[in-house]
Amino acid sequence: MKKTYFLLIFSLCLLTISACQNSTKGKQGKILAKVDGEGLSEEGLNAELALAYDDSIPAGAKTEYLNRWIDNQLLYEEAKKRGLDKLPEVQIRAKQAAKDVIVLSLLNDQIAKNIQVSDDEARRFYDQNKDFFKRDQEEIRASHILFSSQAQADSASARLKKGENFEVLARKLSLDSLTRNSGGDIGYFSLSNTDSTVAKVASGLKIGMVSSPFKTVMGYHILKVTDRKPKGSIREFDEVKPLLVNQLLQNKRNQAISSLVEELQKKAKIEKFGWAADSQTTR
Repeated sequence: MKKTYFLLIFSLCLLTISACQNSTKGKQGKILAKVDGEGLSEEGLNAELALAYDDSIPAGAKTEYLNRWIDNQLLYEEAKKRGLDKLPEVQIRAKQAAKDVIVLSLLNDQIAKNIQVSDDEARRFYDQNKDFFKRDQEEIRASHILFSSQAQADSASARLKKGENFEVLARKLSLDSLTRNSGGDIGYFSLSNTDSTVAKVASGLKIGMVSSPFKTVMGYHILKVTDRKPKGSIREFDEVKPLLVNQLLQNKRNQAISSLVEELQKKAKIEKFGWAADSQTTR
């Protein structure tokens, strides 16, 4: 367990190092930006962000990375002007950072990328460990429509009272981009882990009931309770599947990395000197 935990933390550390220390040269292609003649290509940006986002990179992440690259390039050129790249301790750290990027490529492209978790595996784990998925308190499932003004909320409330469909109105009117396309569905939540105003409104609604408009720091809401689950009930497989699959994937990847390290240790000649010879390596 300690070895697995160490490798997980090690992988996360490498990801951070890689994101902060991008090479300014990379593959040639469409240039997105230049600083004093040094360019960042579309391919180089995508290669770096793919480490964190795989094949689906948000536009916002690209903009953030581009801005960070420009700032970093300015600081890098200033550091060279001051001769910092010639310092022995800096050269040692730069060499280690380069190794870290290569190791991260091994972990991501050669190991983790080829590991999958099937639906059957996830279902089997779920069926054999249902106690893991017990609710420790009552949970409510609800949908909401978010508005910017009281007038908009009141108008929608009147339309709902006349019989218009809640989910259809949510898709048309809600300002909440995260829930709008699903008809306003928030999912399950416990009253103790949500906004106090939302909790108060939800607690007073029976399944199928729709609230009057109310205000939170986000804006004006109309809430509809669609389900309730008692404390001690088991969360459904479809509800926990995404998190479960991610956890099983991480477990498999950690095990694969751990096995590879153990195999390499057996083949390698590892020597320790001085105080290191008396130390015990723990992972």
